[in-house]
Amino acid sequence: MKKITILILILVVAGTGIWYWQKQKTYIFCGGIAGIECPSGYSCRLEGSYPDAGGTCIKDNQKNDSVCIQVITPARNLITGEVKDFATPCNVPIGWQKI
Repeated sequence: MKKITILILILVVAGTGIWYWQKQKTYIFCGGIAGIECPSGYSCRLEGSYPDAGGTCIKDNQKNDSVCIQVITPARNLITGEVKDFATPCNVPIGWQKI
């Protein structure tokens, strides 16, 4: 009985951690070869103009249809510290800092 209680406690803590991590994600991948769609209320901002380009989901009210300069823009995820190059400054998602 004690082992079952400990196992249930571990599963609850792990599930809570995964839920919190997912909630803290600053971007959602979209597009790509699988054609992943964004959730309702989001649009896919592609990181390239080639077939099967991937991108980032952005909220519809943040969508900007203006022209953006095509220059590789490095940025850092403020939560995870991950550094990634984006195709334009406009592709840097919220929660990332241009460096």
